[in-house]
Amino acid sequence: MGGVGKTTLLKRINNSFEGSDFELIIWVSVSKDFTIGEIQRSIMKRCGMDGKNDKPHEMECKIRDFLKGKRYVLLLDDVWEALDLNSLGVPSRDNEVKSMILITSRSKDVCDRMQATKVEVGCLNPEKAWELFTAKVGKAILTPDRETAEQICQYCDGLPLA
Repeated sequence: MGGVGKTTLLKRINNSFEGSDFELIIWVSVSKDFTIGEIQRSIMKRCGMDGKNDKPHEMECKIRDFLKGKRYVLLLDDVWEALDLNSLGVPSRDNEVKSMILITSRSKDVCDRMQATKVEVGCLNPEKAWELFTAKVGKAILTPDRETAEQICQYCDGLPLA
């Protein structure tokens, strides 16, 4: 479901890798209307390479050569369709290097097709939803009409940022 905090959670995970022994942290926002070339260019840019004039097959080879043997984390946010990591240039899993690939998706089917271990992110309980809602909106705005604010928060059904 959109708005439950998948991207926010992935950002926190991304930040937790700061200072770790991973050589490279690669964040790519995939989104609904992606192309393989756009994803590859994002990966290449994060790796310090220029691929704007390269064809997808050329970028695939360059990415694979660059990442091979490196310890990296690849974070793919907002994946709507299963991605063929091999065609992106992501090397096959190497148990000795122990790189990580994390994805966020609204679709369990996408996760299944990518053979991902799933962690479902659900809606907040009413108390936590109200806390987040008031933190984002601000108490000064809520004070004059708290009842309406509570109704709006309830209407959002555990998705207070909606």
